Amino acid sequence: MKKIVGALLLMLGGLVFGSMGFAAEKATLGKNNFSVKVSSIHFDDGDTDNGISVSAEGYKEIEKNLYLGVEAGYTNVDGKVNLSGTRVDSDIVFLPIELNLKYAIRITNHLIVDFGIGGSYSYVKEEISRADEWWESVDLDEWLFGGQCFADVHVTIGKMIIGVNGKVQVTDKSRDAGKNYSNRRIGGHIGIMF
Repeated sequence: MKKIVGALLLMLGGLVFGSMGFAAEKATLGKNNFSVKVSSIHFDDGDTDNGISVSAEGYKEIEKNLYLGVEAGYTNVDGKVNLSGTRVDSDIVFLPIELNLKYAIRITNHLIVDFGIGGSYSYVKEEISRADEWWESVDLDEWLFGGQCFADVHVTIGKMIIGVNGKVQVTDKSRDAGKNYSNRRIGGHIGIMF
C-alpha cells in the first residue's frame, strides 16, 4: 500500500511540476508591456487620509518570464485627520517612482500571474492646517527611500492586458514630521503587450 501511495504521489508531483514547467516555458507578457493602474491607497499611518492612486508602468523582458520595469504614480489626498487629538485639514501629494523586477507565470492561455519586488524613491508633500487663526500651517516636502512587493493577475485578450493588482510599499519615516508613508494598494489595470 505504501508503495502504491508513494508511486501515486510521485506521479502527481511529476504532473504538477511538469505542468508548471510547461506553463513557465509558454509564459509571456510580450517582450515589452505598458499598463495604466488605478488603485485604492491606504497609508499605514493613522494621521494620513486614504485615497486613489493613478500610475503608469512599463516593463521589458530581460530573461524568459523575468521583467525589469519602472512605475510612477500620483496620489493627491485632501481631507481631515486627527493629529494629537485635534481635527486638522491635510493635503497630501505622494509621487512614488519605482524600479521593479517581476516574474510572470502563465496559468492558462489567457491568465497570467506575476510576482515582484523593487525599490522606490517617493516624493511627499503634505500641508497640515487648522481653521483657527492661531494655528500656523505645517508644510512637509521631502523624498523618501522605500521598497515594495506586489502581485498582479492579468487576463490577456490578443495584445491587451486587463487585471487586478495588489502592492505593499514600505518607506522611510519623514525626517521633518516623523510620519510614516508606508502604504498598501489594491486596484485594476489595463495595458498592452508589444
